[in-house]
Amino acid sequence: MGTRLAAFDRAAGAAPLTAVARTAYVARLLRDGESARAYLQWVSGLPAAERAHLGLLFNGDFELPLGHPPFGWETTPTPTWTPRVAPTPGAHGTAALELRFRHFTPRFAHLRQRLLAPPGHYQLRGAVRLDGLTSLAGLHWRLDCPPSAPGAP
Repeated sequence: MGTRLAAFDRAAGAAPLTAVARTAYVARLLRDGESARAYLQWVSGLPAAERAHLGLLFNGDFELPLGHPPFGWETTPTPTWTPRVAPTPGAHGTAALELRFRHFTPRFAHLRQRLLAPPGHYQLRGAVRLDGLTSLAGLHWRLDCPPSAPGAP
């Protein structure tokens, strides 16, 4: 680890990083393949109420607004689709993710979340309600595992 990065490892009682400094530091850690340290720095910047939504997925119940990169839900906005978290009948909590599409034709890859999970077997579960979706290809979920950084286990 470089000495410049080591300077950001704060001693107990030291002043916390500003939001801008934490964002830059987390981005640098990710570029350097230090995903676990980046995640811990990111978590340490979350308010206590938001830390209650930590799990394998952050905000997997969509009770918080979307956002909180790089380990929260990230979206790529376009004029042809709109995401929102809203109270939804039948949701397993107080809200659910709603995606609205308007003449959307490209392959949808506009909602994502970076996970930090050890190798293993996982099962993706969720509830989906399709209201008026017309699609020749149907609905597919995709999980990608990026290649490990050099020197990563």
